[in-house]
Amino acid sequence: MKTNIKNYMHLGNRTLSDARDCLQDYQIRIQQRVSDSVNLYVMPDKKLGWRNAPNATHPIWQYSTNTFGNRRTSKVDFSNKGNLSLNIAIAGNSYVHGDESLDEDTWVWQLQEAFKGEGIVHNLGVSAYATDQSYLRLKEFTKTTKLDIAVLALTTTDIYRNLNLCRAFILNDKEIPLFKPRFSLDDGTLRLLEVVAYDVDELSDALKDRAILKFLRKHDYFFPSEKNQLLQILRRFHVPIESEWRRFLDPAIELTSSIFNSFIAFCRENDITPIILILPVYWGAFKAGAEFDEITARLDDASVVVDARSIFTASRLEEFKGLIHHKHNHFTQLSGSWISDFLYIEIRERCL
Repeated sequence: MKTNIKNYMHLGNRTLSDARDCLQDYQIRIQQRVSDSVNLYVMPDKKLGWRNAPNATHPIWQYSTNTFGNRRTSKVDFSNKGNLSLNIAIAGNSYVHGDESLDEDTWVWQLQEAFKGEGIVHNLGVSAYATDQSYLRLKEFTKTTKLDIAVLALTTTDIYRNLNLCRAFILNDKEIPLFKPRFSLDDGTLRLLEVVAYDVDELSDALKDRAILKFLRKHDYFFPSEKNQLLQILRRFHVPIESEWRRFLDPAIELTSSIFNSFIAFCRENDITPIILILPVYWGAFKAGAEFDEITARLDDASVVVDARSIFTASRLEEFKGLIHHKHNHFTQLSGSWISDFLYIEIRERCL
């Protein structure tokens, strides 16, 4: 089969000119949707880069959010009042949000159904988030909602996204803007690098500002450049560049571990039970591997880890091949049910 070089280039980091062209397309699309009175499912955000809009429906996919701006886990909005015993928030990227699935087919919806009247499950997942954004979103949510349990999910793609301030290469029809926050490690201490620009009209100007470009190239390991572009393309062709790629992986592992340690400490300080949920993917470009073990080995308290790798057995992966992931690699209703059943048992054993 003949390989399409162009497709491989777009799977990796874009060049700076690509980023500007995509941004222009993004601006036109957003302006058209606003003029057509089409609500945006994802909106720019000063602190997080982007977030789900409250009481929104996606213009293409059958996704919907509640008054909190969280993807629905029930047909009705929950109140934080009443006698429910548990308030659970789950934060993460598209694998938590439930991309490609109907609301009721997501594993977080299924987890809510499992708890029935025992508690409320909040889906804080947002497409294309990194661990840093998910952690910041969760901390923000605790300011308005008293949580008993906080779940911060981890997938392989998160690890590298934690090195990003500029996410040009994921710009697509999910209306996701360009910039995000990230943490840096200064002598072992996390320091938050804030969003460079978030308003639609400011994004193009930011990519023309020399000071901003210098800042991005200094603090973003994958910011578009000729060398980074070449490395990404070669990796997609499975060219053996282990030493070069390891140069990115080691700091990503260290930073991700530090974020999780901060998450654990934050939960302990606020009387919240922390859970780190490992969500493995055994298909696509970023398959689960030993990076999970490297991260958990660096945690201050590994007892908070719930590792879902155990439910994706070899027999299940073979027997249900093709039925457990969608076209773009996200969990289906079937694989989601494995996750929800597994996490439900873990939460009950740990917290009830």
